[in-house]
Amino acid sequence: MDCALVICRSPAGIRALREVRSSLPLVIASDDARVQAAVRSLPLVRDVCFIEQTESFYHAVDEVTRLLGLIDEGLAALAPALPSDVSSWGRNVEGGLTTQRVQDAVLLVRSYVHLLSNQGAAEVHLICDPMHQWEDQVLLACVRARSLPVRLYRSPWLPRAIRAWTERLRPWAVGVYYLGMLARAGSFRLRRPPPSLLLDGAVIFQSNSSLSKHVENIRPLMHALVACGQRAVALCWEASERRVAAPASAVLASQKLEVIRLEDFLTAGDLWSSLTTTARAALRARKPPASWRRLQTGGVDLYPLLKSSFSHFFVAELPQRLRYNRALAAVLPPAHPVGLKLAGGPESFEGKAALRLLATRTDTLVFHYWVGTAPEWPYADGQKKIDFFLAKGPREVALAAHDYALPLAEIAIAGQGRFGRVRSGEGPTPADSRKLLGLPSEARRYVGFDPNGALRGYLSRREQTEMMATVLEFASRHPAVVVVVKPHPSYPIEHLEPMLKTAALPNVRVLHRRAPFAHFLNAVDLAITKYSTLILEAALAGRVAVSALFDGEERFKIYGDLPVVVRSPHELGELLEMIAGDDRAFDHWRDQVLVHQADRLKDFYTSSVEDPAATAAALLVSRLTLKQSLRGAREDMNQNR
Repeated sequence: MDCALVICRSPAGIRALREVRSSLPLVIASDDARVQAAVRSLPLVRDVCFIEQTESFYHAVDEVTRLLGLIDEGLAALAPALPSDVSSWGRNVEGGLTTQRVQDAVLLVRSYVHLLSNQGAAEVHLICDPMHQWEDQVLLACVRARSLPVRLYRSPWLPRAIRAWTERLRPWAVGVYYLGMLARAGSFRLRRPPPSLLLDGAVIFQSNSSLSKHVENIRPLMHALVACGQRAVALCWEASERRVAAPASAVLASQKLEVIRLEDFLTAGDLWSSLTTTARAALRARKPPASWRRLQTGGVDLYPLLKSSFSHFFVAELPQRLRYNRALAAVLPPAHPVGLKLAGGPESFEGKAALRLLATRTDTLVFHYWVGTAPEWPYADGQKKIDFFLAKGPREVALAAHDYALPLAEIAIAGQGRFGRVRSGEGPTPADSRKLLGLPSEARRYVGFDPNGALRGYLSRREQTEMMATVLEFASRHPAVVVVVKPHPSYPIEHLEPMLKTAALPNVRVLHRRAPFAHFLNAVDLAITKYSTLILEAALAGRVAVSALFDGEERFKIYGDLPVVVRSPHELGELLEMIAGDDRAFDHWRDQVLVHQADRLKDFYTSSVEDPAATAAALLVSRLTLKQSLRGAREDMNQNR
């Protein structure tokens, strides 16, 4: 049946619903639970639904890869003199306004096309949202591609104008910020200094982030290599990140580790050259390359929708890439390092630049390992670009062999030190943690729920809403069970708050997003999430881990069959009902699950009592020795000739 589809993204747009006039029944689409709750009882509303469908990014990979190839083809034509790793967007889809925006566009077009056809939209009423102007533009492109009538309900001009100008000026603000960071680092010198530390014979660690998890990803191994008699040197670049109190270079230097700051090898001439080179490419881009005119998906022309991304690339990202490349070129090619740990892996811009600059150094051992637990990554090109991979466990062995085309002989299991201090029976008791968090002390069960953060293609708001609704419904039926909601520190859950306020259940407690995570985990009997590392942390801490995969994407089973997996709100509800039952039955089930989890942990971590960093260092030293022995043998053969 035909309908008038009304798009209302936020509570601020509810007032505009009074202006909607149509002879057709209304279908209100919103991804915000507050909007859905407010409009269900309105007259003439036939249905309330979500805007975006629950679809994983895996379904869009082929189309995204095709589009990125067209973009890179155009960029190569605009800047033929630049190395391809500098000028291309590449296949590393991870955040930002370039490759991630292409993936978002594909997923949005698929969602909007599905929404229009599934609801039988004969006309569209779009309540424009100043905070989602790009998403509104994509929707309008889909509607107009299908020649549907559309009416716009615009928000007051001032917030709309402020948001529009904010988005237009953002690339320039980022570009100026980068220059400010370089000025603060003293990069406007007239002459380039010689390398302050010789890198011959060193094991280099590329460092491009001061986030604690990235610093801790290299610090233990650097210490372990030094203990083995190796020179470990961090090659730090901090001009492209947010200013932090303790940059990586300072943290590592305070640990008596050798550090080289790449910003020290830039000159004022390099900065000027980066600006002029980029300006020439941007001017040529005013006439879009032929390949960019083929940027279409689902019948929608993507080039107009990606203009802001191209602007961001030319104004902010490309100049900074040129500077990084120039600084790296001043340090790496003159050196003969024995080892190189890539930042971000061989798919990242930084990793590609290092590989290109050391292409002739065949005696350098290029090695890599991942931060955290990696999923199956469909954007990996499957080409062999590294020599050695350090895996945490058997599962990573299989992933690395596939992603990097490595034979098993060039992959070794070293373990993972992140949870090295987790010991059963140590630390506060569950009662202590519950008291600290302000939880009731005499509940029958404690259920932890981590809604995590909605991210298109990974976790949708619909999934978040369905998980929250299931948990709240369960809590309403079992007042003796306490549900503890722990938001992720980086992802607010304001859109879920109406559900919590409406339920108003005394046995549902929402912790502050920065509440101590270890105490949260210690206080609960089981923890529910989608695919967060909470699953591993729960298993290591002796708590039942539950993975809710409502999108049906098997490739999000990042942890295999380690957690209890539920694939629908109904399955999650049945599981919760079971754990609220007989105490003896629950204890028996929990013990079985914990035994299974302990057994499956070996797929992700070694059971060795040795320090994983020391194990990794010993493996690397063995490889380095072999590499140098082969080099010596080749030199002897050449001399004998």
